[in-house]
Amino acid sequence: MNRRPIKVGIDGVEAEILYHQYKGCEMKTLLVSFMGEVRRVLSTMDGYRRVKSVANVYVPA
Repeated sequence: MNRRPIKVGIDGVEAEILYHQYKGCEMKTLLVSFMGEVRRVLSTMDGYRRVKSVANVYVPA
């Protein structure tokens, strides 16, 4: 798995693109980490949650 850091410009936040494979398909995942600190975020599936990181990926069917 390869990684490419992304400059966010927000203290305490790191972001990166992860390149990987799923069922033979090349995939990219955006991972945003809060450097171990718990933050409150709004999830479209789960409402408000307390998390240490969030991710976004499209998985083909």
